[in-house]
Amino acid sequence: MPSIQCTHCGATVKTAAAPTPGKKIKCSKCGKAFAVPEEEEESEAEEAAVKPKKGAKASADDAAAPKKKSTGMILAMVGGGVGVLLLCCCGGGGICLSTAEFKDFKLGKVDRTEKPAITTTAEDLARELLTDEAAFKKKYSPRRVEAVGEVQDVYANHFTLKGAKKAPADPFGVNPSVSLKDHSRALRLGKGQKVKVTGLCHSQMEKSIQIYDAEVALDGPKAIIEISAADLAKEYEANSGAAEGKYKDKDVLVTGVVADQKDRQVHLTGTAKTKLSLNQIGDPDKIAKLSGGQKVEMRGRVQMYYKDQGSIGIMNAIVVSK
Repeated sequence: MPSIQCTHCGATVKTAAAPTPGKKIKCSKCGKAFAVPEEEEESEAEEAAVKPKKGAKASADDAAAPKKKSTGMILAMVGGGVGVLLLCCCGGGGICLSTAEFKDFKLGKVDRTEKPAITTTAEDLARELLTDEAAFKKKYSPRRVEAVGEVQDVYANHFTLKGAKKAPADPFGVNPSVSLKDHSRALRLGKGQKVKVTGLCHSQMEKSIQIYDAEVALDGPKAIIEISAADLAKEYEANSGAAEGKYKDKDVLVTGVVADQKDRQVHLTGTAKTKLSLNQIGDPDKIAKLSGGQKVEMRGRVQMYYKDQGSIGIMNAIVVSK
């Protein structure tokens, strides 16, 4: 059965028939819709330009140029083959496989040290793309930009900024995706956090914006709530209504002790009555290495308090440190 990678959460979505480029598909896991990317093809002229004629000798420049390690080219080829994964796990942006070889392979050689050529906002970037995509690509792809905006969602290897929609009722919008040089900093960002992002802007897929090699600076107070698993459980037990108003649909950075982990779900010890259940894990490899009794710091978005089960549900969980 044909399948495609969700650009928001990275899950494999099975389809009845081969996905049509440009068609919107709803992810069966996260529930969000995403567009099937257009296939990229190199022209015969481009292929001829890079393939040496049979029997031709390498030029002096080619002979002098250092050979790239095979692993770099493998990453580049993998990146070309999984463009959907790269760009879509960003919610319209990309999982950036942050190797110089990969990004140069996709974007061409660019000056990554130049000062930002354009200062704008994440919302204005999205509006420009929605207004005239061809003009947007000509203006921005690739150019260094400085964009101010609000954090929308944070994933294991990128985060998205609040962008814009073509119409208020339109369920699909453009939320620029950001891949940092040091993504560990993004794991401490919360939904609604105002930030200033500086990086290389590019639009590779239809209705998508990616900002690569980025650096981020806070442009307002911290939005993520830092708390221990025990304290969060105590607050819900003491006054669940007040706790729901304070934490529901908010991003939290929780420290606690692992009670157990199984089937992409981690339980942190809270109190004798209440535990924390972290689901929809963004980095299963790290989760698989956790064990009972281990102290850990995790981030996620609070969803629901199940009083009868003695559990606080936290979704989109990611290991920050252990």
